[in-house]
Amino acid sequence: MDLDKLRENIEAGHAAIHELCSGKRRWTMSIPAEPDRDQDLVLTRALEAGTQAIDRLQRVETALRQLINDHLDTCDDTCEAAEIARAALEGGSE
Repeated sequence: MDLDKLRENIEAGHAAIHELCSGKRRWTMSIPAEPDRDQDLVLTRALEAGTQAIDRLQRVETALRQLINDHLDTCDDTCEAAEIARAALEGGSE
C-alpha cells in the first residue's frame, strides 16, 4: 500500500471519530456493508493502515541499521550517507 493511501485511510478514521463524537453521525452498520460509510469499517481500515505504516517503518529502520553496521567501517567522518541514516534513525532530519 502506498503512503498516500495509508494517510487517506487514517484521515478517514479521524473524520469518522470526529463525526461520531460531535454527534454529526450515529453509529451505524449496514447490511450489506458500505465500506466507505460504515464507521466500523472506516475505523478498521484506519487502524490497519496505521499498522501497515508501522510495519513498513520497522522494515526501513532495520535496513538502515544493517546498512550502517555493514558499511560503517568503510566510511570516514565525512560519510554523508551514514550521517543521514543516523539522523533518520534518531528522529532528526538533514
